[in-house]
Amino acid sequence: MRYSAFSLLKQGLTGNRGWTQAWRKAEPKLFITRAQYFQQLEGWDIETVEFGGAIGAITITKGPEMHFVTLDTGKPIPRRVVGAVLQKIIDRHGYSLTKTPKDDHRQHRFNRLIGYFPVGEDLYDIHYRIERPRLGYQERTGSCLS
Repeated sequence: MRYSAFSLLKQGLTGNRGWTQAWRKAEPKLFITRAQYFQQLEGWDIETVEFGGAIGAITITKGPEMHFVTLDTGKPIPRRVVGAVLQKIIDRHGYSLTKTPKDDHRQHRFNRLIGYFPVGEDLYDIHYRIERPRLGYQERTGSCLS
């Protein structure tokens, strides 16, 4: 069946009874396979971060690149926890990298607050680098929101 304005109008007026099947079985198309998904995780270290007696965050690192995912615990993450995670990477590599989606303004503010500075961007993300956490995110106590 051809699709045209006339055929759409005709089908609409006749109760859509004249359509022929456009495909046999509608299955979602996968962009990557399960094996490809797990292959992408190779080389990444995934660790839990505990504070207040519970797992409050997960860090995902590969070399100097770090991603920090907070879990909804209802408690603010202590600054010393964030600083300790960053300092470990900086001690090993001299710096740390992360990237944040362009539309996540809260995370951009947080990145700058702890000392990250923008170094580039791609279509979706702004890329950040840090060489030394700001005061308050080193070995002092306190809390921050992530």
